[in-house]
Amino acid sequence: LPDCQSTKFLTPTAEAANLQRQLDKYVMDLSKKIGIDFGKLANVKVVTDLASLTRPGQQDVGGFNQYTKELTVNIKELDEEFDALSTVAHELGHALDLKLGDRGDLASDYATNPGVMAVVDEFKKVVEERGDTEGATEDWKKYYTSPDELFANAFMEYAPGKTHSLSLEKLLKETSQ
Repeated sequence: LPDCQSTKFLTPTAEAANLQRQLDKYVMDLSKKIGIDFGKLANVKVVTDLASLTRPGQQDVGGFNQYTKELTVNIKELDEEFDALSTVAHELGHALDLKLGDRGDLASDYATNPGVMAVVDEFKKVVEERGDTEGATEDWKKYYTSPDELFANAFMEYAPGKTHSLSLEKLLKETSQ
């Protein structure tokens, strides 16, 4: 997979254009690898401003709008912890969650897809075992362990091969057919 951190010395416009090309390629490569056309699920767009919906007055690294299917990556907020590929994979997890839901809703929000809920339950155990929310505020814990965030984070870790998930592997296989 491409290294999206190597564009630090370009002008902001050239850096955004370069990152856009890299992310478009990443989505195509991921689509081939998994067998789902993520290009149809989300339109990736590099931006320089993304107001947070959950943290007033702050910026988000990425976002997915389930109504427009626009997946945004805020180039100004990328760093070692929040890199572009992880951000896109996380937001594609939300796009996949939407695809698997009913009537334009995320499957994880209403537990409408047993396969999605199996992934959520499996990843919740991983989060608890690793202690991912230790020391976090109650608001952050609630957000981070919500079903839609657990599903998106599970996909974010699975897509590049960071973790192995039998339930997600099974769900992706069923979805790609």
